[in-house]
Amino acid sequence: MHIFKILRQYGGANFVMTSTDAGRANWVESLANDLGVNAAFYPKVPFKRRPTEVSAINTDVAGKTLIIYDDRIRLSGSIINAAKTYKEAGAGHIM
Repeated sequence: MHIFKILRQYGGANFVMTSTDAGRANWVESLANDLGVNAAFYPKVPFKRRPTEVSAINTDVAGKTLIIYDDRIRLSGSIINAAKTYKEAGAGHIM
């Protein structure tokens, strides 16, 4: 199944693509542009022996469905903190 169809199936007609690290931000932004949806990013500060902290979001996510892309989940700190940060910013449904 084509990735666009899968993302539309889960995200609906108007969702926000997100990424958990700067290394994939360009890919996620390109994908979001191809889909005609917004992309959201945030700087994160990694700490040794404690969870990564997310400090800001670059776009309004209030009430929106978000799909978080992370191709390397090791300890899950980045994706969990991203989801919490987006939820605190008012995001609706997070996948």
